[in-house]
Amino acid sequence: MTSTHFIFEELAELLAAMNPEKVLAFRTSVRAQDRLEALLWKNKESKGLTLSEQNELDQFMLVPRTAINP
Repeated sequence: MTSTHFIFEELAELLAAMNPEKVLAFRTSVRAQDRLEALLWKNKESKGLTLSEQNELDQFMLVPRTAINP
């Protein structure tokens, strides 16, 4: 398995170079919020998530909570 941690370093460098107010004001789209809610709901069900869906949910967990629309 190839390590991809460098991509997070590159993203951090990009964000550090941006306007801080814009970075802090970032919020996910309604579409992304709806998908997250659907994954969380399905995760609670008895059948749970597929491996692909679990991977998708894991990716959402990398986004700071403050960026996810209430």
